[in-house]
Amino acid sequence: MSDAPRPVRPAFTLIELLVVIAIVAVLIALLLPAVQAAREAARRSDCKSRLRQTGIALHNYHDVHRTFPPGWIDDNRWGWGTMLLPYLEQGNLYRTLSDDYDRFELPMSSDANTQSPLPQFRCPTDVGENLVEIDTGSLVVRYGRSNYVGVFGNVPIDDTSALNFDGAGGLFHRASSVRLRDVLDGTSQTIAVGERHAETSAGGVTRGGEAYWAGVFRENHWVKLHVGDCTPTSTINTEDPDGRQRGFSSLHTGGAQFVLADGSVRFLNESMSLQNYERLATIADGQVIDGF
Repeated sequence: MSDAPRPVRPAFTLIELLVVIAIVAVLIALLLPAVQAAREAARRSDCKSRLRQTGIALHNYHDVHRTFPPGWIDDNRWGWGTMLLPYLEQGNLYRTLSDDYDRFELPMSSDANTQSPLPQFRCPTDVGENLVEIDTGSLVVRYGRSNYVGVFGNVPIDDTSALNFDGAGGLFHRASSVRLRDVLDGTSQTIAVGERHAETSAGGVTRGGEAYWAGVFRENHWVKLHVGDCTPTSTINTEDPDGRQRGFSSLHTGGAQFVLADGSVRFLNESMSLQNYERLATIADGQVIDGF
């Protein structure tokens, strides 16, 4: 029998094992942001696609009716989102809401139809609830959430009385009937619809706002749930609490996406010129926009 020593099997020391674990942790830490960024890029692209379909629907509506849809109808408050349903493959829902005769004689309801979560009106990056709840103190109503609101103009909505909702220079207001030829500033220089992400809480600070697609619940401060304004206090992703409720925002980094009156989609940076932002919100102010 040989007395030769048995070979020693190599193995990791504890220090080597810890080093390997640390390297793997660093690689994972580097990889996760890249994966998240890729996912967000895909969601942002999907959001842009949905907004582009909204732009196409606006022009299809205009082709049929020779005008863009009203911001909301005078008495019954059904809004531009409802009017676009037949052009967004939601014809059956539209016929149900309009009493099958395109009359919209009944006021906007709060039921299973108007509470429908429609993917066309949701940004994939927004993980907010599907319903928006309004508590008036004597009544609680719920509507299907939207992340896309019409552009009312460059006047603060809450500073506009119920008797003065006939326009603040934008594409959508009460009983509006804006035609392409009315957009004197140019359809590529006028925003029609923009993003607003759901209300969230981060570090005790409330961000975002509320919006729904069906129309306007009442002609007072709830108008801002269907349209938005572009003002110094409601800039994109503003920190102003009231401005967040009236304005435009998104969970995409650095700004929000908008449909222009020509049907195209542009990402507007939150640090863009306030002057340009206000001018983009109006259809015929005659002011020159210095690039955006």
